[in-house]
Amino acid sequence: MAGGLNTSLKAVRWGVAAAVLMVALAVASALWNPVTALPHLLVFSAVAVGLRRGKAWSGFGGALFLCASIVGVALSLLLSGQLAVYGASLLVAAAVYAIPAALLFRAGRALRADPGAASSPVPWIALSAFVALFPLAFNPVVVRAGSMEHTLLTGDQILVLRLRLGAPRRGDLVSFRYPVDRRQSFIKRVIAAGGDRVRFQDGRLLLNGAPINEPYVVHKASLPDSFLTNFPNGVASFSPIPDWPAELARHTRNQELVIPEGKLFVLGDNRDNSLDSRHWGFLDPKDILGRPVVIYYSQDAADRPNATPPLFSPGRIRWNRLFRAL
Repeated sequence: MAGGLNTSLKAVRWGVAAAVLMVALAVASALWNPVTALPHLLVFSAVAVGLRRGKAWSGFGGALFLCASIVGVALSLLLSGQLAVYGASLLVAAAVYAIPAALLFRAGRALRADPGAASSPVPWIALSAFVALFPLAFNPVVVRAGSMEHTLLTGDQILVLRLRLGAPRRGDLVSFRYPVDRRQSFIKRVIAAGGDRVRFQDGRLLLNGAPINEPYVVHKASLPDSFLTNFPNGVASFSPIPDWPAELARHTRNQELVIPEGKLFVLGDNRDNSLDSRHWGFLDPKDILGRPVVIYYSQDAADRPNATPPLFSPGRIRWNRLFRAL
């Protein structure tokens, strides 16, 4: 009897230790990104406290949360087409998470026989289901280029809503597979749809013959590209698709580009530094991955991999951009 009690106490202590370790890892992660680390910090703090109070489902719930986290990452990589690229890293993470998950599960099982250890599984199951299924609705994306300045800055971390809520409208931001390299995803702004006529005159956009007010646009080039500023006229300075110049000519009428039915024309807000439809052509709506909806974290793009954590230099975190709706 005493031996069984000692074994149960040992299992609970190991479960508490596993929860405390996960809290420590969350604190370390928070030095680099406090927003994404905070949920883990809160969850495993609750797990540690619950186990200390003898609540069985604190152990089961912590183990379930870890498993759900791995499932969520796998689902996100699968939907983004990057599972083959990061599959090995995912397996390593799953193996590492398996150790504290096993310890937490054993702690919960050790407490289960105690009538005073009863606790509701519903919050833990609901939380874990949310974590596992979150990628079905949202895809986290890190902005790594400046083509959408100042709407999006390099270093912004955003959530892209995967759910299709009707066809994109003019002015909407969209995330899509880059037609030239479908392993990459781009974010641009929808400017025109099928039947619309697009033209640039000295850098100003004309849509269906009328100038468009675009308060989000910036121009940074000291020597503007004549092709971009007077598109579609002139010779393209660069095109990653060899057939695009000929297709551009076929769809140009009276110095205006006529967008084919069923296609979209997208541009970056940083008009002088954007690899967009002017360079590679029309966007097929089926390649759209979703709509950016919120910036949940942002840090200065000047950050270096070997630099001190951003939380040690709070000025590097763009606090005014956190949780900014798009």
